[in-house]
Amino acid sequence: MKNIRTPIVYAAILASIAVVALPAPAQTPPKSPTTAAEFIASGTYKQFSDKAGAIADFTHAIELDPKNAEAYMDRGQVKTPGDDDGAIADFTKAIELNPRLAEAFRGRGMAKKWKSDLEDAKGDVEGAKRDLDSAIADFTRAIEMAPQLGDAFRDRGDAKKAKGDFDGAVGDLTRAIEIDPKNFTYFAWRGDAKKAKGDYDGAVADYTKSIELVAEPTLQTQEYYNRGDAKKAKGDYDGAVADYTKAIELDDGNHMHGPTAYIHRGDAKKAKGDFDGAIADYTKAIAIEDAGEVNIFVAVHGPPGRSDGAGFPVKLATMD
Repeated sequence: MKNIRTPIVYAAILASIAVVALPAPAQTPPKSPTTAAEFIASGTYKQFSDKAGAIADFTHAIELDPKNAEAYMDRGQVKTPGDDDGAIADFTKAIELNPRLAEAFRGRGMAKKWKSDLEDAKGDVEGAKRDLDSAIADFTRAIEMAPQLGDAFRDRGDAKKAKGDFDGAVGDLTRAIEIDPKNFTYFAWRGDAKKAKGDYDGAVADYTKSIELVAEPTLQTQEYYNRGDAKKAKGDYDGAVADYTKAIELDDGNHMHGPTAYIHRGDAKKAKGDFDGAIADYTKAIAIEDAGEVNIFVAVHGPPGRSDGAGFPVKLATMD
């Protein structure tokens, strides 16, 4: 099962760990910025709460100081995900102005990874592969310049996982953990890589460690959900149901994963013979999606006629 880290989840992650290492926001922004430094401080303050305002402030800083690499890098950070091409252009300009700016290489790599994900979703296999390879190259350059930059190892590991190099991904994420064993994302994303390569026990251990390290319920939701996937894959259906239930409780009605938490819990209940419970979860999934059983079936399990037999429409939940 492909790991699901939705834009909503990434937004929550980015709110606590910036894609690029920006300065901590000031307690109060400059009231009437006039210099490039003041506009950068104002944009940094707004980066998570007012994206358009932050971009405008960084643009003003660039107009006042066109050779300010930091302003281009900061504006690129705010643009991605979303305006990935614009972010890539900003990071590239920052690199031109300061070729030793490791965080700009990492930021450009992240923007390329986002772009690759979108291309892959649209079926542009060649474009996705091209941008993914380019992202890995950028992360590698960042690592060469800053060998203790754990986030660059994490991000390169995530890109390697997307490419199918699961051992390489685990290796990079292990190195990130060695650099900073308190960073919950390193364990979470290594869990993703281990799950992708079929090491479900290892994935469960990493997701558990990630949950222990992060106190924010929004972020815990994702790891309970992924740990549920790993437990389901290894046949621990009771454990999977418990984790999906915890994810749904922590989500508190926000439906961070759309209908998929209910669908996956329904799959686990169906596998353990709780067909009534499975139908209840699939029915809830339909209510959330409000798109009909076939759309949910296709979104989660692929189009009808798949040869691997994965997934069932809601009305077939008791026929497995």
